[in-house]
Amino acid sequence: MNCEFIGLSIDQVFSHMKWGEWIQENLPIEISFLIIADHGAVAMRLGMIHPNKGPSTVRAVFIMDTEGTIRIILYCPQEIGRNMDEILRIVKIFQIADKEKVAIPANWPKSELMGDHVMFSSKRY
Repeated sequence: MNCEFIGLSIDQVFSHMKWGEWIQENLPIEISFLIIADHGAVAMRLGMIHPNKGPSTVRAVFIMDTEGTIRIILYCPQEIGRNMDEILRIVKIFQIADKEKVAIPANWPKSELMGDHVMFSSKRY
């Protein structure tokens, strides 16, 4: 999908290495993206430190465009896993909307009203 992934965690580098090893041993997946070990400063600025949860982070996904603009932020508490299908859907939506200058309806491509159709704007830019 022409995207890059970067992980950020307040865990130490050793924890990241062990996590990657566990995944490789137990799942048919290899973590091939950069994982940044943050001492908390970046996570704090991004709102990833929950004030009532101690030293652990809120799970978050930041989707940025090629200009470095954050387009969407999804925050999930530790207890809730992220929905990769939704993240991929969002990336695809941004790519289509930016390229075609259209709006994408809710629940696309399975919109109850519009199916996989998109909305064109009559406004001139």
